[in-house]
Amino acid sequence: MHTTRSGSLQAGVFARCRALSVIGLLLLMVGFLTATPATANASSGWELILDRPPPGFGGMDFVSPDEGWVAGAGLFHTTDGGATWEEAVQLSGTDVDFADADHGWLVGSGIYATTDGGETWSKQTSGTNIPLSDVFALSPSEAFAVGSSEGFGDLIELPFASVLIHTTDGGTTWSAIELPPGAWFNEITFSGNSGWAAGDRCPSESESSGCYPTSAALLRTSDRGATWESIELDESLDKIHSLNFLTETSGWAVGVSCGEVACESSVIATKDGGLTWEPTGSLAGTIEDLVVQDEMNAWAVTQTCEFQVDNCELRVQRTNDGGDNWTGLLFRQARFRTSASLHINAGNVYIPSDVLRSTDGGTTFEPMQHPGLFFRQVEFVNSNVGFAVDGASIFRTDDAGRSWRTVGPSPGSASDIVFLSQTTGFAIVTDCCQGFFEVHRTVDGGASWQAVYSSTSFRLSSLQDAHFSGDRGWFVLDEGVLVTEDGGLTWAERLLEDSGRRFVDAALAGAESAWAILEPVGFGEPLSLVRTEDRGQTWIEVTTPVEAAWGHRIEASDELHVWFTTTICETEDCSFVLVSTSNGGKTWEETITGSGQTLIYDLTFTDPLNGWMSSQSGYCSGCTTAVSHTADGGRTWHNQLSDDYLSGDTLYLGSFDFVDNKTGWFLLSSTRGFGPGGGPINRTQLYHTTNGSGGPIGVPPTPTIQLPKVGTAVPNGGSNLLSFTLVVGGLALSLSAAAVAVARRRRRA
Repeated sequence: MHTTRSGSLQAGVFARCRALSVIGLLLLMVGFLTATPATANASSGWELILDRPPPGFGGMDFVSPDEGWVAGAGLFHTTDGGATWEEAVQLSGTDVDFADADHGWLVGSGIYATTDGGETWSKQTSGTNIPLSDVFALSPSEAFAVGSSEGFGDLIELPFASVLIHTTDGGTTWSAIELPPGAWFNEITFSGNSGWAAGDRCPSESESSGCYPTSAALLRTSDRGATWESIELDESLDKIHSLNFLTETSGWAVGVSCGEVACESSVIATKDGGLTWEPTGSLAGTIEDLVVQDEMNAWAVTQTCEFQVDNCELRVQRTNDGGDNWTGLLFRQARFRTSASLHINAGNVYIPSDVLRSTDGGTTFEPMQHPGLFFRQVEFVNSNVGFAVDGASIFRTDDAGRSWRTVGPSPGSASDIVFLSQTTGFAIVTDCCQGFFEVHRTVDGGASWQAVYSSTSFRLSSLQDAHFSGDRGWFVLDEGVLVTEDGGLTWAERLLEDSGRRFVDAALAGAESAWAILEPVGFGEPLSLVRTEDRGQTWIEVTTPVEAAWGHRIEASDELHVWFTTTICETEDCSFVLVSTSNGGKTWEETITGSGQTLIYDLTFTDPLNGWMSSQSGYCSGCTTAVSHTADGGRTWHNQLSDDYLSGDTLYLGSFDFVDNKTGWFLLSSTRGFGPGGGPINRTQLYHTTNGSGGPIGVPPTPTIQLPKVGTAVPNGGSNLLSFTLVVGGLALSLSAAAVAVARRRRRA
């Protein structure tokens, strides 16, 4: 058997455990120009066969024991108490709250509202660009929302901004409430006519100049929000969150106090409406969230981590004596620190952040079924059977990627998978910060795994490429090679002699040969192209017609045909260059495919003529993702994107997987963008081609995707409508209405 693997998305983005060079970061901030577009092939080459939000859940609200909503990368809906969820509409947010079964609000980087039980969602004008983190609905006409810029954005900007907004007409208009200077609020709750907003603030002497938050902040109203007062809290409290008020005077919360080394959290309670707080008992670990049922019964989810960030345990704990004593059980272990949240409804306990539900009072937790997926990688072994990994689970498809099922847990938090057949495969587990690297092997299609290699060397981390021929195989890693002679049961490492260099990317061209690009660990030295003919025992430097710069990808279809990309700059002018050889490096040919800087995420060739390239131009604002195809070995390229569908304030990452020169897949994941009205929302999209002709990718969508596709809201000053265009079976439908209808939603009885 012969299996080869192109440079993957993980090798360039996810699994690489080092930062971009200073030059690379500066160029990224400048922005990238697109490759020269060409007319797309009119034939139907690519089909969107999977379109899912990632499974991250945030704020949850139930309108009955059975019907509920949860916000995340999509807005999800349940009618069976949370056993199963469906994506109601493609709007993302941080919190959702309903005043009754029909009237609710969704907040994130904007506000959407429904007045018909979620059949339609209308964008509202909030009057602020500050991200909103919490919303509380007092009635069908009245609601409060709060948020701050703390924790958002690419760079930390001080002072942070915060907002508290209020509506009394169902959201037609929102008014801002004046906040004390130097304070930022992220949570709001009400009991009767009394309400509280919690967050943190600067020390009083720094309020005018800005600071990093160092103490807790709490606002209170006793007249339904007409006036607010700032409550002076104990100076030892650095933050207060998870507000739970049972009456207008009695409430619980989580208080955080930080020392020079670490922070400690505790459950605190008040009997006077929040004026004073006292601890109610002790809980080990960091309290992530707290939910109170009555004066005696409460739930908390805690997290305990080694070294503050890794090897974590999350526990759900319960008290029935007012917080004096807590009991619970371990429900999850994780390698890294994560956030966790709680929700209680009709006796059920929910962990929205982990999509878990308990129907027996927290004794056991079961996963809730939902449509969310986030694939780090897909790996197909033939035209129908493929595997995917999301860091926690291994998935399998038997219908070319249209549907997926979980086959077992991922070993550790696997960053890469390599499957040789429907039963035999390998998973790579890496923690470069701790110098931890493992290879796991499966012989039952991912249902179970056995560790076959382990190293604590900081020189081994992300997988660059893999090749197997029978029982003989090898992996190229960051600073060395692993080889096996027995089908992966045992491995031997061959590290680079020069520990001051590491592979940027590698392409295995055969059972013994490979090409790779090396970069120095130090700054300012040139990259170099190298090759090996003995599975990494020795590497020989190869002379090329261009001086290596940055942004490299390398690919080989066989031992003679090799391609690599680079961006070269002369003074302020830069050019993106593809360099290729058809005689094993004796001569090279340059192809200029674009001006300016272009990031290449994946480059793959299925034979000496047919290749595909995934690239990104622009950064953060005005980004455009390009998918290009060549049928002449890279001399000419044709853009397969039918329009600027993949553009905006979102960074898209795309990788290919082909089993032959006609059958392939393109996995597209967005890594930026959140909140309703805030640009493209996060999706995991899988495209499929069976003719390799390079037809258009993007719109028109196929009937296999979830509907509707939510368009961009009309800016302020317009009619505040949402619009989108859907093309099915050649018929274009342009829809514009005050809200977008949710497809396939089950009506309430």
